[in-house]
Amino acid sequence: MKPLAPRRVLLRVLADAESAALAFRRGAGRRSVHDWRIAARRVGAWLRALEGGLGPEARRVEGRLRTLVSASNPTRDAESSEELLRDAVIESGPHAGLRALSARLHALAVRGRRRDAARLAPSFLRLAGAARRGLLGRARLTDFEEAYPAALRSAAKRLRRRLERVRGPGDEAALHRARIQAKRLRYLLEPYQDRLRKGRRAARRLRRLQDAIGELRDARRLRALLRPAAASDEGARRLRKRLKKRERKLFRRLPRRKPPRRFSWKSRP
Repeated sequence: MKPLAPRRVLLRVLADAESAALAFRRGAGRRSVHDWRIAARRVGAWLRALEGGLGPEARRVEGRLRTLVSASNPTRDAESSEELLRDAVIESGPHAGLRALSARLHALAVRGRRRDAARLAPSFLRLAGAARRGLLGRARLTDFEEAYPAALRSAAKRLRRRLERVRGPGDEAALHRARIQAKRLRYLLEPYQDRLRKGRRAARRLRRLQDAIGELRDARRLRALLRPAAASDEGARRLRKRLKKRERKLFRRLPRRKPPRRFSWKSRP
């Protein structure tokens, strides 16, 4: 079996994130925002996992990454709500209140993409360049063989705790924290999933959990946005009722299987 190469993995996810940031800065299209957010979160997950070999500076860089990605949340929320509302309008027919909200969400998403492309993408590129020169130049990753499964166990433990705090579809903050933790664990797991026992299965389950929580939160957010329009628009009232039923249905369908408590190599690297 080939030896592990954590430095190579970190360099690869960093390079992918830089490419995504460049595309985001150039085009600022919807897909480029999404791709950059995912790539930047992958970098953050690996910085956290390798903190022991990278030193305390890794935590500071990871914190700055989280701040940059969080700053793009309003844009992402406007995009997802606009898409969900557009699908609902196609299904239920046009209504004045829904059209007005759709136009407002579209304008928010467009302005947000332009703003984020101009501010967040350059900031990320500067941070990534500094991380490559500073962190990786001083990295000591010789104990990765033992540290990586331990990092996975720690991330899985945090995910189990967050899932235990979710009591219903209205637990928005708890659901959000669980989804973020599921992403972090999946991003850590994916590069070596084929070399871990049941690694690929665990990655698939994490993706299903992440997607299910995302759909639930999007439906709940759109229902809240529709509240003012529902006071005078019958279409908005009907859509809010459908969204509430959808929230309950999505919550019942959330994957209940907890992440593994242990991760181990199929054979010694």
